Amino acid sequence: MFSRLFRRNQPLRIEVLLKESHYDSTKLGDLMKEFLVAKLYVKGFMKNDELFLSYEEDSLLAFTSKDALDKAKQESSQYILCAVGQILKMLPDGIRFLLNTGPNYGKEFLPGELSFLKEGQVSPDVVQSYKLEAGQRFVIFPARNYHQKLIDSLFECLKERENVERAYIAEIQSEGNAQSNLIIGILVSNQTQFSSDLGYIAEAARKVLNSGEFVDFIQLNSANPSSIEKSILAEVKPFFDRSYI
Repeated sequence: MFSRLFRRNQPLRIEVLLKESHYDSTKLGDLMKEFLVAKLYVKGFMKNDELFLSYEEDSLLAFTSKDALDKAKQESSQYILCAVGQILKMLPDGIRFLLNTGPNYGKEFLPGELSFLKEGQVSPDVVQSYKLEAGQRFVIFPARNYHQKLIDSLFECLKERENVERAYIAEIQSEGNAQSNLIIGILVSNQTQFSSDLGYIAEAARKVLNSGEFVDFIQLNSANPSSIEKSILAEVKPFFDRSYI
C-alpha cells in the first residue's frame, strides 16, 4: 500500500499582507516590516557581481514570486531574485516602485514611504486606524483652521482618485477636551477600495503637514452613516466634489 503526501503551496507572508492591507490600513505597518526583509523578483540583471536595474519609463517592477510574475504575464527570464535592501540601495529618487502589478494584490510604494525604507525604517507617520469607544461623544463643526496648503494638496490628489466622489474638512472635538483637530471625510463609490486610496491621500497630506501635526480621516457611508458621518454630511460643505470636476 502506497501513500502519497501532497504539500500545498502556502502564500508568502508578504502576499498575505498585501491582500490584507488592501482592505485594512492597520496592516500597512506589518507590510512595510515584511517588505524590508523580503526577497523579490526585480527587473534587471547581474554583471560582474553587480546589480543593474531595468526601468520602464519612471517605474521599477518587482514581484513577490514566480507565480505573481506568471499572473502578470511577465517574462521571468528578465527578472532576478534580490534582497529588498540591495534593490533600495540602487533605486534613484523619483522612481515609482511597483510591487505585484497585474491581477495580483500589489502596492505602489510612495516617495514618503521609500525615503524611510531606504534607511531600513518604517515611516513613523504610517496611517493607523482605530475605532471610537462606545459612549464617546463628539462635536463636529466646519473647520475654523482651513489649512489651505492641506486642501490644495488633497484636491490635486483626489482628482486622480476616481473612486472618490466627495471630500469634506471639519473639526472634531471630544466631550471634555478643550482641543479639536482636523478630520477629513471621504465619500467613495467603492467601499472596499478605500484602504488603497487612503495611502495616496495620506501621502498628499504628509507633504504639507508640519512635524507634530496630524489629521484624522473617516470613510463616509451615506447609506448607513454613523452620528459623526451624519454631522459631516449635514453641516459641512465639501471642498472636493467630483461632479464639478
